[in-house]
Amino acid sequence: MTQWLRWWHGAYSDPKLHAVALRAKVSRSEVVAIWAGILEHASQQANRGDVGDPGEEIAIALALEIEVVERVMKALEDKGLIVAQRIAAWEERQPQREDPTATQRSQRFRSKRNSNATPETNDATH
Repeated sequence: MTQWLRWWHGAYSDPKLHAVALRAKVSRSEVVAIWAGILEHASQQANRGDVGDPGEEIAIALALEIEVVERVMKALEDKGLIVAQRIAAWEERQPQREDPTATQRSQRFRSKRNSNATPETNDATH
């Protein structure tokens, strides 16, 4: 099953990530890339939102030194973006959809369309 990860507007320019970059002594672009990798990794865990230890995987994917990734992860923890090996506020940022399947979305759409139908518009063909 394909899973989606929600990315919020302004994430790349979030002042918290700038502070993480200063603490870890790396560029903000490295922090944004590592943060995206951590979020993607956490999204794919059995317990979505758990961080685990993706340092080596992210370092390889981004062609970075493992020490750089580890410094950024430590700074993310210090800043409160990762708490107890979990993305802080994961459930708020990644809410479960009420209708996880296309079938359910289609049924909801048809139900809404049919409730607004009049005898003239109820037929699919004219």
